[in-house]
Amino acid sequence: MQTVRGEYDRSKRLEVIGEADAKRREVVETSQKEIAENAETGGRRNFLTIVVGALGALLTATVLYPIARYSYPPERKKKISNSAVVGKDGEIPPNSGKIVKFNDLPVMVLNVNGEYSAFSAKCTHLGCLVQWDSKAANVWCACHNARYNNDGTKISGPQPADLEKYGVKVQDGNIIVSKV
Repeated sequence: MQTVRGEYDRSKRLEVIGEADAKRREVVETSQKEIAENAETGGRRNFLTIVVGALGALLTATVLYPIARYSYPPERKKKISNSAVVGKDGEIPPNSGKIVKFNDLPVMVLNVNGEYSAFSAKCTHLGCLVQWDSKAANVWCACHNARYNNDGTKISGPQPADLEKYGVKVQDGNIIVSKV
């Protein structure tokens, strides 16, 4: 038997193989060609690659979908009403105020000497909540020392506009706030 060392080309290798092994050589080469053709056209390996990729994508989607739904919750449909009961008559003591929710917005309801008034409780400058200042007998925003009259008109401070006004009436012992 002859041994070949170092680099050799295919033709020399084939010469080394005897005639008796020629049939085995043809079978090996034929099977290698079939394997190469199957790898190019599909075959088991490509099928399994596609199946594993699809399962991985499905797993990724099942993990990411709840995270995305949590990060971007659906908008709530808000029921907007023109008027709402915000308290009972006498619940707000004279010369004081109370912040209530009206259509999911904060609204300040004042009782100044028995006269009720209502306006937005968000300052028009930075959106801070305003409060009743009993010493000065007016509405005050603590964020930047802005002052408003008892009807929501601006007195002093950096705010650009008056507070949005709402209508107030007492009916059947209830304080009712409505859009103006």
